[in-house]
Amino acid sequence: MKVSVVNVSDRDLFENAKVRNKTNGAIKTIKSIPIGMTISEAVSKGEFDANSNIDFDTFWLNKDRFELVKEED
Repeated sequence: MKVSVVNVSDRDLFENAKVRNKTNGAIKTIKSIPIGMTISEAVSKGEFDANSNIDFDTFWLNKDRFELVKEED
């Protein structure tokens, strides 16, 4: 039996995953903000949509408030 080990960061693993806020039911897509850029800078440059995305760091700090959404094919 061959075993392969792959290093995958949590950030890469959850990128583009859909999550539901348990409190208000809102569904958002996890996106990473480029390093050295604030959320407001990313929004103004069009790289992040605050209405449909959630920053990975915000999600990770509050992960108990979210559940993964199973995407249908």
